[in-house]
Amino acid sequence: MPLPIQKWHRTSRWPGKKSGDQEWLQAARDPSGLAIQGNACVGQPCTISEVFGFDTLRVKELNPRLHFEDTSTSQHFPQNDWRLVANDSVALGSNYFAIEDVTGSRFPFRVEAGARDHALYVQADGDVGFGTSTPATDLHVSTGDSPTIRLEQDGSGFNEQIWDIKGNEYAFSISEGHFGP
Repeated sequence: MPLPIQKWHRTSRWPGKKSGDQEWLQAARDPSGLAIQGNACVGQPCTISEVFGFDTLRVKELNPRLHFEDTSTSQHFPQNDWRLVANDSVALGSNYFAIEDVTGSRFPFRVEAGARDHALYVQADGDVGFGTSTPATDLHVSTGDSPTIRLEQDGSGFNEQIWDIKGNEYAFSISEGHFGP
C-alpha cells in the first residue's frame, strides 16, 4: 500500500520518525509507492504557504520539465521517452508549451504563448478547427479576413512548390507559386 503524506513539508518531523528529509527519502524509496493526499508542489521555489487554487500538482522551476522515461528493455515493447516542456531554457528564448520526443530529439507538438483562442481545436467526432471551437466539417478554417490553406512541397523530394487555397467575400482562388530552381 502506498505511503500517504498529508500536509507535510520538507522541514516537518513526523511523530516517532527521523528528521523530515530522512523520512522523505524513506517514503520516496517505498516500493509500494507514494500517495499524496491533497495538493503538491515540486521544485525549489515551492513554499510552505503555497496557494493552489484549483491546481492539484504544481511544478515550479526556472525551466519546468516533466520527463516520461520508459524503462522497457524488451524489443517487443515501446521504449520511447517523452517530455512536457514549458518555455526555452536560454535567455531571450521563446515562451511555449511543447511535447518533446526525447528519444528522437524532435518536438512534434508546440504551442507558442499568445496563440489565439481555438488556434487548434479537435472535436470528439474528429473534426478539426483552426480558429474555431465549432468545426462543422473534417477541417474547418476560420479567420476575420481571407482564410487560407497553404500546401507546400518543401524540396526534400522534388523542387520546392507552394499552392494557396483562399476565399473571401469577393472571390475564391487557388494560386500557385514556387521558390527554387
